[in-house]
Formats: sequence, C-alpha cells, structure tokens
Amino acid sequence: ILQSDPKNIKALWQMGCVEFQQDNPQAALDPLNKGLSLAIQVDNQEQKALILQALGISYRQMNKPEEAMKNYQDSMTISRRLGLKRLLANSLSETAQVQITLGKPDAAMASYNQSLQILRDIGMTKDYGDILINRGVLFETRSDSDKALQDYKGALQIERDADDENLQAVCLSNIGGVYFAKGDTDNALTYYQQSLQLREK
Repeated sequence: ILQSDPKNIKALWQMGCVEFQQDNPQAALDPLNKGLSLAIQVDNQEQKALILQALGISYRQMNKPEEAMKNYQDSMTISRRLGLKRLLANSLSETAQVQITLGKPDAAMASYNQSLQILRDIGMTKDYGDILINRGVLFETRSDSDKALQDYKGALQIERDADDENLQAVCLSNIGGVYFAKGDTDNALTYYQQSLQLREK
C-alpha cells in the first residue's frame, strides 16, 4: 500500500503498530512520525490521536516514560474532545503502565479504574477483560491478593467467552500465583496445571 501511496496515513500508522508489536519500537518511530505529520497537514484528528497513542507505546517500550506520557496525554486530549471512548480507555490503560514505571501506583490505579469504567459503559467486554488482568497485577504488587484474585477470575471468564486461550493461560497462571502466595498449594497446583495445558496446546 505504501509503495503505491506513500502518504497513506492509515497504512503508516499500521506499519508503526506492526513494528512495536514485533518488539521493534525504534523502527516504529519513522512511519508513525511521517503519519503524524500528514495527519496534522490534513487535520485528521482521529488519525492523529491513534498515531500519538502508538508513539506513546513505542516510547514506553524504549523505556522513555516522559516521552510516552506526553504522547498519551496529547492523544487523550483529542479522544476526549472527539468522544473516542474506546481509544481513550486504552490510552488510560497504557498511561497506567507508565505511571507504575514512574513509581506512581495510586495514579496508575486511578487510570485503570477510569479505563474500566469507560469500557463498561460502552460495552467493550473483551477490552475490559484484558485491562482487568493488568489491574489485577497492580493489586498483587500492592499485596491486595483478594482484589487481585477477583480481577483475575473476572478476566478469566471474559477471556473464555472470547475464546482467547493465550490470555486464559495468563489468568490461570496468575490465579495460581496468588493462591501459592497465600499458601493454598492445592488450588495453586490446579490453576497452574490448567494454564500449562493451554500453553502446551
């Protein structure tokens, strides 16, 4: 697509996303910055918000939290103005990950809670389940094992309904980890074995 149309903003954005999804965030910057420049030229605000979020993810993967936060915040400003609720919710979740890196767990929890509320309101169940796993991890790091368990179990049902076996395995392993930390080795072993079966599959 880019060979035939080098100024295709959507293709530049998606090329950047492919790069950071393949753990190559540095290579994502070139197509994303080109796409951002073009989106600004033609005043495509929605595409601009998407690209800014993708730039934030790339910088987060490059361990540049300040640059990541700036891009997330700029993306969220546009998302709020245009009512792009799903994009806003996902940017809030991304922001939470950076806030954890910056040693701000309370701010991260607030971001996760805002994200989950938006996703609940607009009925994006799969996204809700994915972010529930992340919040569960944060609860676990704060030694709140009961709330972590609640989030993991809630996410597990959603991932089962969505037939996402990879994230089911993550949930099962995380649940096993919480039970193991509680000293409940029987339950821990049960969930670890279920996770192992899915991962082997």
